[in-house]
Order: sequence, then C-alpha cells, then structure tokens
Amino acid sequence: MSLSLHFLLVVLLLSILSCAKTSMVMEQTTVTLEGIVLPIEKDLQHHPDEDANNTLPSRLRFNGAGVRSINFFGWDFKVYVAGFYHSGRDLLQSTEDVYQAVQKHAMQFDFTFLRTVSQSKVTEAWERQLDHSVDYRYERYERDRDIFVSSFGPISDAGTVSVVLHPCGRTILVDQGTRTNVIHSRDFQRSFLSMWFGENAVHQDLKDGLLSRDSGMDDCVG
Repeated sequence: MSLSLHFLLVVLLLSILSCAKTSMVMEQTTVTLEGIVLPIEKDLQHHPDEDANNTLPSRLRFNGAGVRSINFFGWDFKVYVAGFYHSGRDLLQSTEDVYQAVQKHAMQFDFTFLRTVSQSKVTEAWERQLDHSVDYRYERYERDRDIFVSSFGPISDAGTVSVVLHPCGRTILVDQGTRTNVIHSRDFQRSFLSMWFGENAVHQDLKDGLLSRDSGMDDCVG
C-alpha cells in the first residue's frame, strides 16, 4: 500500500469517528443527578384552564438543575433534586433573564425528593423556605403563600412535586402527578421565582445550577 493511500485511509477513518462522536452527542437526551434522571426536553402537560385551544408551546427545554442539601451538625443531608424547564429557545443565565422570560414562556420546576418526608416536615420546610428566601411581597402574598404550602402532602422517596408557571399569570401546583391547586397571580410568580433566584435564594449552588448547566454536570449527560 502506498504512503499516500495509507494517509487517505487514516484521514477517512478519523472523519468517520468524528461524525460518530458528534452523532452520539446530538442524541443525548437526559441528565442524571444523584440518581435522578432528568430529560433534556419534556411535554408541557399542565395547561391553564383558559388555554382551551392549546396555544402554548408543547415542549419544555431543560435549563439547569441542582441539589438541595441541609447541613446538620456538620453533615450534609441531600433532600431533593430540582430541575428547571421553560419553553423559550435561549438558556436563562441570570435572574433578570428568568424574570423577563416568565412573561412570555411557560416554566416548570420539578422537585424530586431523595427521601420520604412526612406531612409536617413538608409543611415546615416550605414555610421556612418561603419566609427566608422570598424577597418580593405584595398585598395578598400571605393568602397565596398559604395556598401554596397547603397544596403539597407527604412525599415518598423519589416522589416529585412540580410548579408550573404560565405567562398568563397562572401557577399550577402538582403533587406527585396530581394537580392540586392554581394560584391566579403574577405577583406570586415573581415571589416564587425570587425564592430560587433572588438576593436571599435558597442556596447559591442551587441557584447557579438552575440558571445554567455547570461544567460538572456535563459528565452526567447521557
């Protein structure tokens, strides 16, 4: 075999391998975090009541994810994995991006718990989280906060609760697959988002993870 032919075969083989690698990357469909599998895209299943014509986009795209941990006497206990999705085309990388996007695009937060949590602990956790982290209050905030907290019952291991925000101002609350309540308030949407992205966000690492896929998560894509 001539040297030139051998060189051409090597170039051809490298080209094939490169295309195969690119194809594999394009086919990646999930992110795995703490054993929880999050799809890169998912259907928008929970529509507001008045959206009879189903005019909202049918697909939601993964924006980011993170783990909520609680430090107890020096030990970190992982509580849930939070995944953030929206129907816009662009990655949301800042708090302002999120606040602007919710006026135009549907959003969904999925909280998959890594342990069983009793009713009393669920209520206590949401109340503390809201009281500590929400930095946007309005006249009827306490009423809407109470509706939100009362919408979630005890959670089983690997159970998921979801919060779906629509640009029409409706926030749909879903407890482990069952729609439990709807809050009709754009103000509440701003308050809820401030819990994750505001000045007193639940946790900085969680905030950073939800706003974009950090470099460490790329290794979990498959």
